[in-house]
Amino acid sequence: MNKVKYAPFYLASLLPFRILYIISDIGFILLYWVIRYRRDVVSSNLMHAFPEKTIEERKKIERGFYRHFCDMFLEMLKVLTVSEESIKKRYVVENSEYIEDLFRQKKSVVLYATHHANWEWFSIFPLSISHHVTAFYKPLRNSYFDGLMLLLRERFGVECIPSKKGYRACLKQRRDGVVALNCIIGDQSPKESSGSYRTTFLNRETSFFTGADVIAKKTNQCLVYPQYSKVKRGYYRVTLKEIHHSPSEVNDFSLIDRYVELLEESLHAYPEMWLWSHKRWKR
Repeated sequence: MNKVKYAPFYLASLLPFRILYIISDIGFILLYWVIRYRRDVVSSNLMHAFPEKTIEERKKIERGFYRHFCDMFLEMLKVLTVSEESIKKRYVVENSEYIEDLFRQKKSVVLYATHHANWEWFSIFPLSISHHVTAFYKPLRNSYFDGLMLLLRERFGVECIPSKKGYRACLKQRRDGVVALNCIIGDQSPKESSGSYRTTFLNRETSFFTGADVIAKKTNQCLVYPQYSKVKRGYYRVTLKEIHHSPSEVNDFSLIDRYVELLEESLHAYPEMWLWSHKRWKR
């Protein structure tokens, strides 16, 4: 039934990567030069983030972002039909044995992730590690596209959990003795009513959700940051970096500060791969 319901996306997914990237190149021209999608937002964000760079250097990052953005959308759709063998070559967790060692210690993990590289390929993690993988997400208002995103994210075995239920899910894991990798993206913009912590990020005072910090501390899950590198078009490498082995021992917000430091390192190394079109500082 899903293949009928989402037939256009399945058909697009069947195209070879080389054809998808030609379509992506066309999409870049339309999005950047014709539609000019959020060009003012991206330009402003880059100007504040990298004031030391020249205008041309920032323009180069800007164009690189739009190219990557188009690539990422089509790479995401490819998950519907891509083979396990093919995707494992394209998305490599370089030190997955580190996670396996934590699992042998009966230690669950909060993967404190970001909108960097191809974050939708988190769905590949079950192919690299042996235990349960969950991803916290915000359901879309449109039920059709919400169903499509769940189909993409759960194809290889990820359990998607609405963010509002994430804390209870982690408590249940601990109570039932379930060892898991729980993916939480932490660089969204919190609402005023949400629990948040303010710190300096990319030269501006910025609010961050405290959810991952609270969950890691309450359940004492190891807090880990995924740092990406891009080998070439459509090929990513992930290096897992420990933020803290036992977060319950930490009484302040230094874990979020460390997350922010690692995120800035990623953005200086591969600035074009972050979601600059997001209105991160609208509040």
